Amino acid sequence: MEYEDTDAVFSGDNCEVTGVAVYTYDIDEFFDADIGGRDGIEVTCAELVKVKLDGAHLTRDQIELIVGKAALLRIESAVMEKLQEMLDGGEL
Repeated sequence: MEYEDTDAVFSGDNCEVTGVAVYTYDIDEFFDADIGGRDGIEVTCAELVKVKLDGAHLTRDQIELIVGKAALLRIESAVMEKLQEMLDGGEL
């Protein structure tokens, strides 16, 4: 599935990119509350695919060059959390 963040901003040392970030994400159902997890539907991953700009786009690799690998992984993790909140709230 796809999710678009229309207010995405990616900042580097010398530039800032603002556009529509397109992420793919997966959802799965779990029944592991008895071993410390939780029963229900969970977002299992979210990965940036591209950032759409006016008439162009930047790939995940290009965004990684701007923000760095660790920062991009943190951004994707934050998107997973946001998607989970949306899923829990019935917005997805």
